[in-house]
Amino acid sequence: MKPRRAAAPRSFSSPLDRAPEVAPEPETFELDDQVSHDQHGLGVVSAVEPTSVVVTFRGGERRRFQLPCSKLYRL
Repeated sequence: MKPRRAAAPRSFSSPLDRAPEVAPEPETFELDDQVSHDQHGLGVVSAVEPTSVVVTFRGGERRRFQLPCSKLYRL
């Protein structure tokens, strides 16, 4: 009879073994920052509030966005 070989250890992957995903920092805006919005285009931050920003777009249109806003990017 041949001697039995030791079985190779199994590697089980679980969600707990993976490194936690780090959420990206929410973007911060300052007065006079140039921004881009997916729907409204280019604009300038005209007011900053604790939970929102007011953006003036081309043509004088003003919009308030609650933060974080996934469609608003600082340029």
